[in-house]
Amino acid sequence: MKKIKNIQPLTETTKWREDFPVDEVKAHFVERREFTKFLLLISGSFVMGQIYIGAQNVLRKNSKLPPIRKIASVDDIKANNFLTFSYPTKNDTCVLVRLEDSSFVAYSNKCTHLMCPVIPKMEEKIFHCPCHSGFFDLATGNVLAGPPQRGLDKVKLKFVGNDIYAEGVMT
Repeated sequence: MKKIKNIQPLTETTKWREDFPVDEVKAHFVERREFTKFLLLISGSFVMGQIYIGAQNVLRKNSKLPPIRKIASVDDIKANNFLTFSYPTKNDTCVLVRLEDSSFVAYSNKCTHLMCPVIPKMEEKIFHCPCHSGFFDLATGNVLAGPPQRGLDKVKLKFVGNDIYAEGVMT
């Protein structure tokens, strides 16, 4: 009897290999075309996501004008005094100030550095941010000292008879 070389006895492992002949090297090999398709698919998904976010932002900004809301009457605030109110939403606090010369100005109550609330100090004619010692001019809202890089956001005021209305925020 002649022996045949390189023939393994029939076992479960070899039987499985005969039923499912898969070359392991080729199974783990990714072709350039497959890799490129994968990269394009993922990159395209990210680009479409960014376009969607940008479109939502533009639509949200252009969808409506800021509301016009009554703040107070001229007689409600005495000279060299202030009143807080919410505008344009209930979460956005603002300050209406009647200066010594009886003119009115209104600003957002959030410091432009880290959004801490500012406190009007009428005697010193400043807004003070206690978080990082930021100071703003009471009449103009401009930065006087501290870490803020820009002035307070100004609320546009409209006077109708004896009533004061807020009709927009200017940064």
